[in-house]
Amino acid sequence: MKKRTIRKQFTLLELVIVVSFLSLMMFMVQAIAGQLATSAEKNTACQDNLRKFAQAATQYAADFDGFLPFPGLFWTNSEMLGKRMDAWISSDAPSKNIDTFMCPSDSIPMDKRQEGGNKFWSKLPDGQGGYVAVSYGINLVVTGMPNNQFMTPHRLKVIDNPKACMLFADATARDIPADPERVVERHDGKANIAYVDGRVADITKAAVPKFQSHLKQAFWVGGED
Repeated sequence: MKKRTIRKQFTLLELVIVVSFLSLMMFMVQAIAGQLATSAEKNTACQDNLRKFAQAATQYAADFDGFLPFPGLFWTNSEMLGKRMDAWISSDAPSKNIDTFMCPSDSIPMDKRQEGGNKFWSKLPDGQGGYVAVSYGINLVVTGMPNNQFMTPHRLKVIDNPKACMLFADATARDIPADPERVVERHDGKANIAYVDGRVADITKAAVPKFQSHLKQAFWVGGED
């Protein structure tokens, strides 16, 4: 009976197939790694933007008897960003920081945005007028909303729990009038939030509490609930 011999060598075709498969796997791994890195970089840039806004709001309060920016409707000014919030980010007017107002993960085209909501007309760094995209909203419950008894201007000193009180967040519009639906998840199912104490973290929309005007909610007004 003849002994069967075991072939120990690859054919050229088999080698080509193996090398091609390994190359494809390496390409896929690199693509995924690159995508993850890009996502992380965008998330970091977004958090940096929100941190600047929180710091600017604190500086604003120091210059205005402890009050946070009021009315919240005008935290970005229609003429130039420097008139309200951006004046505490940069002394330049018109602003040279228009990119700060946009989250890198916000992919909505300018022509699909709502004027006065997530875009507004402003003077640009070149002195010309143009639309500026806005990716963040401010908590009107603590900054105040005109003619609303439940959303009145707050001083920093009356916010008992600043580390739990949202000030700015990833949002569908530049104002958040106690509406959890304004918060938008742009970063792996989470939204970035800047709290009154300057801390920046992420949160799911489901974790944003429904506003109840009869309660001193930590998230909305910095209470101790």
